[in-house]
Amino acid sequence: MQLRRSNVVVLGNFDGLHKGHQQLFECAKIEAKKQDPASEIIGLSFFPPPSWILTPNPKQLLTSSEEKRERLRQIGIDTFIEYPFNNVVAKMSPEEFFVGVLIEQLNAKTIIIGKNYYFGKNKVGNALYMEQLGKKYNTNICIVNDIKDNNITISSTQIRALIIQGKMLEAQKLLGYPYMITGEIIHGKSLGRTIGFPTANISTNLYKIYPPNGVYATKFKVKDNLYTSITNIGHNPTVKGMVKTIETNIFDFNEDIYGEIATVYFFDYLRAEKQFSGLDELIRQISIDKEKVKILSYN
Repeated sequence: MQLRRSNVVVLGNFDGLHKGHQQLFECAKIEAKKQDPASEIIGLSFFPPPSWILTPNPKQLLTSSEEKRERLRQIGIDTFIEYPFNNVVAKMSPEEFFVGVLIEQLNAKTIIIGKNYYFGKNKVGNALYMEQLGKKYNTNICIVNDIKDNNITISSTQIRALIIQGKMLEAQKLLGYPYMITGEIIHGKSLGRTIGFPTANISTNLYKIYPPNGVYATKFKVKDNLYTSITNIGHNPTVKGMVKTIETNIFDFNEDIYGEIATVYFFDYLRAEKQFSGLDELIRQISIDKEKVKILSYN
């Protein structure tokens, strides 16, 4: 993992890559230009997240590793490292982490953190300690203030609560983009195809947080193309489904995409999942859902 140039390293958990995290990387771009146009900007996080090892009830994630990488690419950051977190790393003092990882392995000349960033064994290292280490080892330290919305600090915890409630528009405002779920397109029961509304089923991730069951206005990205769509999260009660699924009907689309990696972007909650009296009623409701999405034209 040894890198050659003097680099700008951004530290954080980055769950959700929300507006607060994005601000860290915008600062990194400014610092990199001042320091050296050839400097590389590196996002550094841990995997598995420390909470998975250090706490008995770890939280589910807003973004998977793949989703973080994709979001970082979209904002112009190509290097993202998930440093392996284990009991050895957990026992590192702040100075050991600073010197052994940030300077010796990542060749950091500038380090950027949020003001509430903690590091080292038992989280004893804070922003002030980072500044002290920066002076000791001739490393620039940039501490970025929180981003607020209505005087409330934007945080992954806050966004997680909105997602759980299905408040997708509010979550999007804090994230800076529509909430996303990425996965492989897998075979389902093909019910949608038999009733004229074929769906793409996305594989689920045990560690990912999902919106509540229901129907959503979405966009579907596959093979670098983006399509308007509606997505159902739930158990298909009309046909007595038992397994939770994520099924997307893509508008004006009829390609074989099984096995492809796709991303569903969630724009708005349309309605609750419902058990219909039969397939005819289900078909009518899906048609209504699609027309609503076309009229509202989510972007």
